[in-house]
Amino acid sequence: MVELDQIYVEEKQLGLNLCNKPAVFGTQNKLVFVIAGKNILAFNTKDGKRIAILKYPEHQLALLVLENKTVSISSNGCLLQWDVEKQFLMSNYNFSKDKIDYAYTTTDGFYCVSVKEKKATIIRKLILTPEGNVDSFLKVGEIPQAITNPKHLAITDLFAVIVSSRVRLECHPFDNYKVKASNYVCHGYFQNLEKQTLLSFDQVIFVNGVLYASLNTGRIYYWKKFAQTGFDPSSISHFHRNQSAAAFAIGAHGALYCGGGEASVRKWNLASTGAGRWQSAENVEKFDAPINEISLSTDGTLLAVQLEDNTVWIIQTSTMTILCELQTMQWMPHGHWLPLKVDPVRPDLIMTSGRIGHLQWFDPTKWRTVAFYDITEEDTPPRDNIPYGLIHDWLNIYEVNASPSTSKN
Repeated sequence: MVELDQIYVEEKQLGLNLCNKPAVFGTQNKLVFVIAGKNILAFNTKDGKRIAILKYPEHQLALLVLENKTVSISSNGCLLQWDVEKQFLMSNYNFSKDKIDYAYTTTDGFYCVSVKEKKATIIRKLILTPEGNVDSFLKVGEIPQAITNPKHLAITDLFAVIVSSRVRLECHPFDNYKVKASNYVCHGYFQNLEKQTLLSFDQVIFVNGVLYASLNTGRIYYWKKFAQTGFDPSSISHFHRNQSAAAFAIGAHGALYCGGGEASVRKWNLASTGAGRWQSAENVEKFDAPINEISLSTDGTLLAVQLEDNTVWIIQTSTMTILCELQTMQWMPHGHWLPLKVDPVRPDLIMTSGRIGHLQWFDPTKWRTVAFYDITEEDTPPRDNIPYGLIHDWLNIYEVNASPSTSKN
């Protein structure tokens, strides 16, 4: 957010919260866009350089890259058209009178979701022309339950699937569309859980007609040809990685990219290695913080990995090797114990916490980390795994005393 005053200009949280929404790749994968609250940051995918900041007074919810234009939608129901090269808002069209709580990108527009407090979830579809203008904005359907978590809702033009309760999935058809087996309840028993009541679904998504639903234990169920079979018990399969909640993306030909609290991303092939938990990963990359989001480019060649420490990495999927780290600022709210301090040797830089156990220097005029130092030299701390009772203790920095000189005089 940018606040204007007669004396100063103040920028708040510019470039933070980069791990809350999936990244979006641009045309020919030259750019990758990451939503950070009221701002959208654009980066070069080859060298990670930040090339644009697209600012708006309201929260931006989703972004779509068309052939000749980049568009986004905001929480106040506006369609925004951007000139990325000039970092300029070309047009602002208010298409909705209702506030939008969250949104999903489609091939030709957006699904816009408004949640009525404790009553209902209303789904509308915004269809755009090839030029990025509004073609239509129509109500698709309504679910008689307030779905406040965007990951608990998956939408198609014919129906939506929700996480209706802890271990229950429901399919809600639109316009009298009929679905066989419209609900599923997970009766699975996981031996090492602290309590079976801690078991829950944490995400549902549709990819190429397949419904995927993940549990917080790391298991991912999927139903092929869901539109025809619904939750038919004979059509269910599952994949099980290690025991922690999973962030994942689905590629072509059964490729599944999966990561989570253990700070690694693995590429699995559901088509060739069978179903069940005995599959093995083809490749793996290790990172310095747990993973929150994984996003795949349209052609499946690049992967954006968004970590809890507010860093974003680009991976080449064919070799599962890192291409670059984007120019961001390290920031972990739950491990940030240090105040902001000016470096007495470099007064143009700020010293503060980075990822857990790290000290960082960031440039306040550029909002990005320029250097960091691993003080504790420990392994990457995994995310606490509450369902399995795994609570981790890690060394962290709580005080730093900096002086302009090490001289004893």
